[in-house]
Amino acid sequence: LHGRQTMQWAPDYRSGFEMLLLRMLVVVGAGDGSRERASESSLVSASTAGAAASGTSAACVWPPNSAEQWGLLVGRLSGKGSALAEHCTFAGLKEDVLVLRLGKEKDYLRAPSVEKDLREQLGRIAGRAIGLEIGIADERDAVQTPESRARVQRQRQDEQARAQIEGSPAYRQIKERFPDAEIASASIKGQ
Repeated sequence: LHGRQTMQWAPDYRSGFEMLLLRMLVVVGAGDGSRERASESSLVSASTAGAAASGTSAACVWPPNSAEQWGLLVGRLSGKGSALAEHCTFAGLKEDVLVLRLGKEKDYLRAPSVEKDLREQLGRIAGRAIGLEIGIADERDAVQTPESRARVQRQRQDEQARAQIEGSPAYRQIKERFPDAEIASASIKGQ
């Protein structure tokens, strides 16, 4: 019911419906342990589905050997571990220890329970126990985190959407009639 009421605020019906489905998954799994089991199975199925869509095997998800593969792997994580991982730069893999770098300004994300969650999720993906070594990143490493890459991509999409809006005949008509009018940044949604 709540999702139906908030549908009017979604940028489009598909986004609203997807948010409704996500809320339903959270509510259905709350409290009985099924959410954790669903999360574990979705990691495996997402890994397999993503690999199938890209035409590669699921094994190429683990071990990551580049910033791009690390970004794909982080996209398959959830929960507290995901929040930490998306702000980390991939620095390498030494045997079964994943080496990551985290910016000083994001060090507050580190907590034993968060690191444990991340280790467990990575272990499920790898099919064995994985260790973590998280150090402090250089200034130049900050641009290589999955979060910063996603932010740059969103900015590009928003710029393209703005250019498309500004190039439309309807926008030009509105601008002629209301010369001081501006596009509200919050109304631009790149696809």
